[in-house]
Amino acid sequence: RDGSLLWSQDFDRNVEDPLDLQSDIAEGSVQALRLGTWFGRPTPMDKSFIPLPASLLPLLGFKKAVLPRPATVSSAAFDDYLRGHSLFEERTATAALDAIRCFERALREDPEFGLAKAALADVQFVLMDYDYEPTPILLARARAYAEDAVRTTPDLAEAHTALAAVQQTEWQFTRAEESYKTALRINPHFSMGHRWYA
Repeated sequence: RDGSLLWSQDFDRNVEDPLDLQSDIAEGSVQALRLGTWFGRPTPMDKSFIPLPASLLPLLGFKKAVLPRPATVSSAAFDDYLRGHSLFEERTATAALDAIRCFERALREDPEFGLAKAALADVQFVLMDYDYEPTPILLARARAYAEDAVRTTPDLAEAHTALAAVQQTEWQFTRAEESYKTALRINPHFSMGHRWYA
């Protein structure tokens, strides 16, 4: 809040694996915030502040920060997912078809990538908006992807939201509400879950 420097560190990592770097940065940030509240915050000019080695933290009563499980360990799969998600947000039939190709590539890289499965369910609704195929076919496909996403990653809010959208479209309102509530219990900050539930 006061603009003081809490933590900085140099990382020497292979650019091919950004997910490991992201995890290390998150871990370092959490450690710095915990130490800052315990030892006091250093000022930006304080050259005497030296981060404690991670091996000493358990001796001082600090536990390793519990970070969320990464969505995938494959940076290629994650990159394809991000590209697909960007296309999905365009909400056009052409972009939706391109998004499907991206999500399918992501699943070829990581067959257990729940975010990509949930996104494949979500994108079927864009195709429904354009009457790309008969609704029962698209809805059955969306259900299969959503159920697979919930089965493989039951702790993923996106998976439960995708299933809720299918249930809602099938007029299963009680089940849809339960799935939306499950998604928001898992991740109360998931904006798409809030928007679709509303």
